[in-house]
Amino acid sequence: ALAVAPVASAAQPATLRLLDTAPGYRSVTVHSADGRTVTGSPGMFLLRATVGGVSAERNGFCVDLWHGIAEGRDYEVSATTAADDPRLGTARYAEAGWLIQRAGALIAAQPPEAREREAGALQVAIWQLVGEVRESGPTSDAALNARVAALRALAAGRRVGGPVTVSPEMPRAC
Repeated sequence: ALAVAPVASAAQPATLRLLDTAPGYRSVTVHSADGRTVTGSPGMFLLRATVGGVSAERNGFCVDLWHGIAEGRDYEVSATTAADDPRLGTARYAEAGWLIQRAGALIAAQPPEAREREAGALQVAIWQLVGEVRESGPTSDAALNARVAALRALAAGRRVGGPVTVSPEMPRAC
C-alpha cells in the first residue's frame, strides 16, 4: 500500500494494518498494464502504519493490483523512502503521493452520490501512475475512466514533501 505514513528517513521495519476500505466504488473490470484483467471494487483504504513504535492512521491505496490485504491483520513491511527505492523519486510517484495526500479533500468535495466513484477513480489513477493498469480505458466503466483522466490532469506535475511507501517483506502484498 502506498500511504503517507509516519516519517522515516530510511528503510526501517514497520507494521501495516488495513482498518477499512471506504468509500469504495462498485465492482468494475480493471485492465492491467500487461493485458490481464481483474474485477474488483476500487476504493480508499484507511491504514494504520507503525514505524519505530509510532503509529499513525492514514489514507492509502493499493499499488499491487494482484495482491490484496485483509482488514484486521498486521503485515510486517518496510517503510521505504526515495533514498531506498529510486522509483519513489519519479514524477509519477510524486503525483500518486499528491493524490493520496489530497484524497480526503477530493472525495469530500464531491456530492454524496459521487464520493464512491471519486474514491474508485483515485485508486485507478494511483494504479496508472505506478504502472499497474493501462493508460487508456483502464476499466470497464466509461464514467470512472473519465474521472481518472481528470484526476491525472489535476495531479500532473504536483508532489508532496517527503512521501514514503510501505513495501512488503514477503511476496504477497498490496
